[in-house]
Amino acid sequence: AIGNEGADVFYGGSIGESIVRAVNESEVPGILTMEDLSSYDVLLQEPLHTRYNGQLMYIIHNMTLYERT
Repeated sequence: AIGNEGADVFYGGSIGESIVRAVNESEVPGILTMEDLSSYDVLLQEPLHTRYNGQLMYIIHNMTLYERT
C-alpha cells in the first residue's frame, strides 16, 4: 500500500488508522492519535559508525532523544 499510495497512507490514511487503533486498543494501551502521525517530521541523520575487531559497525541514533523545535 505504501509503495502504491505513498507516505500519506501511513501518516494520514488507512495504515495510520490501523496503527492508532492497535496502539490504543492493545492489552497495555498506549496513547497515539492520527494528529501524532500526521504532524510527525522525518529526521534524516547519518548513522553512527566505528570500527570494531576490524569490522565497520553502523548504528542509528537514539530517536528517544529527538525533540521537536
